[in-house]
Amino acid sequence: MFVKILGVIDIISGVICLILAAGQSIPGDFLVFMAALLIAKGFMGRLQEAGGYIDFFAAGILLLGVMFDLPGLLFLIISFLLFQKGVMSFL
Repeated sequence: MFVKILGVIDIISGVICLILAAGQSIPGDFLVFMAALLIAKGFMGRLQEAGGYIDFFAAGILLLGVMFDLPGLLFLIISFLLFQKGVMSFL
């Protein structure tokens, strides 16, 4: 059950990155909240796996997206990785 909740967080973060890749804007407070969730997920003892590092990288990109205008391709790559992690947590 807990793994599925973490997977939902990945999928929601992936949707957010996909929206940002399309050029739409999302409030900065929400981006910081989702980045904090991803950082917390990365610290949950998952640093031994690649998934924890993907969470940290995605959180960093979201935080940089608050401050700077990043290319959409970067958000597209991150959304693909987060979607993949989210779907795999449901299998």
